[in-house]
Amino acid sequence: MREDNDHSLKNISMKLTTLLAISTGKRVSEICNIFLSNTKLDTDIVVRLPKTKNSEKNIPNHFLTIISYPEKALCPAATFYEYLDLTKDIRGKSDQLFIAYEGKKKGEPISKDRLSKWIRLYLEKANIFTNPHSIRSNMSSQCALSNIPIKTIIEVTLAKMILDHHKEH
Repeated sequence: MREDNDHSLKNISMKLTTLLAISTGKRVSEICNIFLSNTKLDTDIVVRLPKTKNSEKNIPNHFLTIISYPEKALCPAATFYEYLDLTKDIRGKSDQLFIAYEGKKKGEPISKDRLSKWIRLYLEKANIFTNPHSIRSNMSSQCALSNIPIKTIIEVTLAKMILDHHKEH
């Protein structure tokens, strides 16, 4: 994918949702449920996610870590901070991270359907035609096709959730 130099709020909104989906493996509903009051901002960003209908039932606190990468153009944490800066003047009292960037609902929280559309549109810009629901399995498949050991894929996708849980207890 070519470097994306478009720093408009629309583009950064779509870029951040896509980077979070790809880098964390979280469902669209989980990404949509990121609230600023549950977020610890640092080099890496830690978010406590609320329970959803698909959350693991036996894990009381579900955490998401947004890791900082050296390549700023692909760094979810850097994009997160850029998004916060771009939305600070229109945010109002909304605690939900993702807000509408235009129209009558500008500054108001968005739905998971809208977030899903942002991801799909951003992927299409890169000529990747898949739906957001398939990102987790597609990323695992791409890792396997790239000769990344299955053990590593499992550790990154499944065990990370368990490790995050145990760090808190």
